[in-house]
Amino acid sequence: DASFRAALERDVLSVHRTALEDLNTKYLAALERALSAAMAAAHLPEAVALRDEMQRVTSKAPLPAEDAPDLPAALKTLRTTYRSSLRPIETSRNNGIITLFLKYEDVLKAEQTEWTKESKLDDATLAAERIASLSRERIARLAGEDPMQVTAGRELVPEGRELVLEKPARFTSAETFTPPVEFTLVVKTKKDDLRLAYTARQVIFNWERNQDELRIDADPGGGRHAAGMGRIPEDTFVTIQWRIMPHMQSITVDGKRRYLHFGDYSKVDKPLEIFPFNHAVTIKSAKVRVLDLPTLEDQVSTTPELREPFLTKAEWTGKLTIPAGTYRPLRRIDVGAPGRNNAQNEDQRGDVTSLPGMRIQNARFHLREGLWQATGGHFRDVRITADLGGTFDARDSLFQDCTFVKEGPWGIPFFSSKWLFTNCVLHGSFLHVWRLNEIGMKLDSCTFHDMDLVPVLFRDDAGVEVTKDWLSIQNCLFINCRIPESLALSTKNCLFEKCTFGDPEEKLAIKSPLNAVIYIQDCTNEPKTGPGRSIEAKPATQLTTNPGTTLPYVITNSQLDFQTPPR
Repeated sequence: DASFRAALERDVLSVHRTALEDLNTKYLAALERALSAAMAAAHLPEAVALRDEMQRVTSKAPLPAEDAPDLPAALKTLRTTYRSSLRPIETSRNNGIITLFLKYEDVLKAEQTEWTKESKLDDATLAAERIASLSRERIARLAGEDPMQVTAGRELVPEGRELVLEKPARFTSAETFTPPVEFTLVVKTKKDDLRLAYTARQVIFNWERNQDELRIDADPGGGRHAAGMGRIPEDTFVTIQWRIMPHMQSITVDGKRRYLHFGDYSKVDKPLEIFPFNHAVTIKSAKVRVLDLPTLEDQVSTTPELREPFLTKAEWTGKLTIPAGTYRPLRRIDVGAPGRNNAQNEDQRGDVTSLPGMRIQNARFHLREGLWQATGGHFRDVRITADLGGTFDARDSLFQDCTFVKEGPWGIPFFSSKWLFTNCVLHGSFLHVWRLNEIGMKLDSCTFHDMDLVPVLFRDDAGVEVTKDWLSIQNCLFINCRIPESLALSTKNCLFEKCTFGDPEEKLAIKSPLNAVIYIQDCTNEPKTGPGRSIEAKPATQLTTNPGTTLPYVITNSQLDFQTPPR
């Protein structure tokens, strides 16, 4: 990178500055001669215009794109000559930038390919990120903008001053934005109702009726409210990052995921709005970063041969192997295409095998008919749904802020979609709804971090249904999670550390006696049960096995990753 910077400065920027300074020196001399002539002839408007032009050049202010209709003829002639002389200087600079940046990007792409083949995935990922930043910098330099400001985001608040808003005042950006775009907001509310608008009519933090619910009203991509995700500290600045892609949006607060939804946002073209309702809202900063779609398309796959399936295919059928690499698809992808081929049902399935070292993020997959087997994968901000006939089988993998849902019209009385997680780590989110007619789940030797887990919704008799093959939760470790009664009742040889147990569930369907034994350590309370069932909580020291994953992993700033890349 240092050699590239040196070449950019030596061969392009320095040459351009020298040529521009020489042109400006000659232009100032011509302006001074014209000013002397105008003053000698007592042409005041012309003299003032020439003086202002000299000040503009001296202060290095940009030349207006078009001349004012009342611009004096003498200055108009000089500007025409200046623009004519400037054009080849700018062309030479732009050509130099394009040539040098593209050469460096080609070098990085070649290194990225080699590093991926050699399983040096961290190096390959850094190369991909550097290629993306180079693309943004190239675009910024060609536009005459400060590349550092483009990377960091452009401030939308006038003059960058702090704004305090009281109802009915609101901040509205001076321009509209179309995805892909990212907003970074440093804001606070005195108490309730920090409200934002861009995709949805309003997104509400600290909603006055329920501060815990993140309120999403009239979202064009079909997004709904998110329970437990709306509360922010009162009268305290937080940093909200709102990222909107054509196929999804995500919201984080102080680095922690609050919202992830996949839908069609490609037609959004609105300003950003920030406003209060009952209490004052303060805006310290509101920055925007308009993302470059071609750059994002270049990042879809670090494996060249898989760029087309991830970028252009809406359905995967047959067999597909995903090797080590980083993948960021920009659309929903269906695995399988039922009912679209011949009567023998050939080639309708989609069978996906992802190999160790695969990293995938910001993705939406639907298992219509087929199997996905994942080993040693890293999934981040991924939503996977499955219909009857869809199975997801993960082993030795990490999942950050991912959700798994039964979706589609087909079903059977029990376990319409099937999910297996073995020796995995899951952080942030898991299932949205756990109905036994929809979800068949096998969890073995997994570790769960920082989750508000949902109840297991039994059909008729929990005492019988916990014994079924496709409701299996064994040898798992739960850390800092909220545990519903029904989930605790479904476990075997599991340890709960620093967890909070929910109240007895009034609508839990049970006819046969049900007794569970769990192991606890440093939990905030003891589990409680309703009639017809019991939970015996034993200290962790009495557990004879080692529950949870054996994978070496780290969590840094709420981000989950492998301690060492899998091979």
